[in-house]
Amino acid sequence: MDTLKQKFGEEIILLCHEPPGLEINKEYFCHRRLLADWIELETGIVIPELSINEFGVITFEETYDLKPRIKKLIKKD
Repeated sequence: MDTLKQKFGEEIILLCHEPPGLEINKEYFCHRRLLADWIELETGIVIPELSINEFGVITFEETYDLKPRIKKLIKKD
């Protein structure tokens, strides 16, 4: 997080071009979600999925949770 803050400041936005989804599949895998869940595990900072429509309305999106898989990978080290 310190590296991100040094490069981008306090207000950091992680962007992705993949649509959020409720399942992991080859067509729509979001690397941003992977980073967001890792950051949450390591720091406790929750990074929500947001979308904005053509009228500027922001909504929270439900998505898959990669934290259980990340925890398994971290334990293997």
